[in-house]
Amino acid sequence: MLQTKLTTRVKVALLKQVSNSVTQEVFDSILIQCQLEDVAPLLGENLFNDIINNPNNYSDLLSGGAYTYNNITYQNYGLEAVLAYYWYARYTMFGNVTDTPFGLMQKVSGEGTQEVSQKAKDALYTYNRQSAFTIWKSVENYLIRTNNALFNSVSLCQIKKKNNFNIQKIV
Repeated sequence: MLQTKLTTRVKVALLKQVSNSVTQEVFDSILIQCQLEDVAPLLGENLFNDIINNPNNYSDLLSGGAYTYNNITYQNYGLEAVLAYYWYARYTMFGNVTDTPFGLMQKVSGEGTQEVSQKAKDALYTYNRQSAFTIWKSVENYLIRTNNALFNSVSLCQIKKKNNFNIQKIV
């Protein structure tokens, strides 16, 4: 099982609100999901595994910062920021669901509060995933411009499939 966490609760809380009631176990579980399901496909297998095995070698990539390319200064917003937004997206959608002996249960609102609607959760989830991907584009540019040897710059979103249009007569 993946044990290396590429960011911390404190760093996520700098960008997104993390309630004190979120246990460290829940935080870590969602973070590992983000690393494996959201970030690993963006980085590619070789780079992701090298970062997991040698996180200290990637402090600029993780934390972000300014860098110069062709005499222009750019910003890399950092993989930790990408993870923060992906974490928050997953938490808003799935964070208050608990597996119990009676099945999956959702936290019931107390007095004076109201449950967040599924529509609002969907909107927050989508918004934060889109924000994470926007931040990712600055990280991707950093990896391309600094010629990271382990990064495969063929973005899955840019691969165009041939459309074969077939017409068939249904008899």
